[in-house]
Amino acid sequence: MGDHVPIGTLVGTVSPGYIGLDVVVGQLAVAGTITRVFLRRTDHVAGDVVVASLRNAAGGGGAGIAITLADGVAYASAAGSLPIVADGLVYLRVTSSGASSMNLSGDFEIEKAVGVIPFLTNVARVKQFLKITEEMAGLDDALNLLIAGVSKRCQIEMARDILAADIVAELHDGDGCSDCLQLRQWPVTNAAAVVVRILGVVMPSTDYQVVADRAWLVRAKSGASTPWPRGRLSIEVDYPFGFADVPEDLALAATTQTAYVFRQTGWGGGRLGERGTILDLGGSAQFLTGEWAPGVHEALLARRSWSIG
Repeated sequence: MGDHVPIGTLVGTVSPGYIGLDVVVGQLAVAGTITRVFLRRTDHVAGDVVVASLRNAAGGGGAGIAITLADGVAYASAAGSLPIVADGLVYLRVTSSGASSMNLSGDFEIEKAVGVIPFLTNVARVKQFLKITEEMAGLDDALNLLIAGVSKRCQIEMARDILAADIVAELHDGDGCSDCLQLRQWPVTNAAAVVVRILGVVMPSTDYQVVADRAWLVRAKSGASTPWPRGRLSIEVDYPFGFADVPEDLALAATTQTAYVFRQTGWGGGRLGERGTILDLGGSAQFLTGEWAPGVHEALLARRSWSIG
């Protein structure tokens, strides 16, 4: 099984807004192969069929894995073999849809997923945020470049990954005092799949509890606790973690930051974000000069890490 890369939600009615739109959903730092794609929608009334594909080139070119949400079906998956070159982009392209399907989201599974940058937002969201309705040659490509950079920078600032993956042999010190061990990535997606080894010996799963949303391993039974044994790098943990979908707070933060950076480009007027404007004749405006749009950095810090306590 490969790693899962979430596809951020495309908000709104699928038809006609997303038909023929190339939405970049990821970028690979190293070459890899996508083997499966999963797609869902929030409205799936009878008579509405959505046809889409995950592709390695824009404009419907290159190779792809086709997926169809059949009449009345809420979600579907499709398997295939889609090669992506190093630094290559992954595109989601909707070919056709009825008028009722809304809010497409999902994920794709990839082998050799080291260095994958899952995009935290997409062109459709950013255009909606900026109220861009007209089509301009090259604008989508420019927005995709900004989204790639913003997504990577957001993940660096959070000092963690959101890509669903499996951790093998994550090492921890035992302090001999605390009964709670904090894992480095979160949330844990399958508590039953957690394996703990103390000095190479597998610990029975009945000896600890998994607090999945905070990625805690707690040695406690019936209100009584037992400290994790003392020892430098004596504890190894295998566990699956990550998000199936980009959380909405991160999607909003990435959308806001992309719009903020866009305003500084020639496309966006070469301006920084407005801090305040005087509308009287001969008035003036103040502009933000910080590296983050208001509220974005706070949203990233809130997702940065859990602490024990």
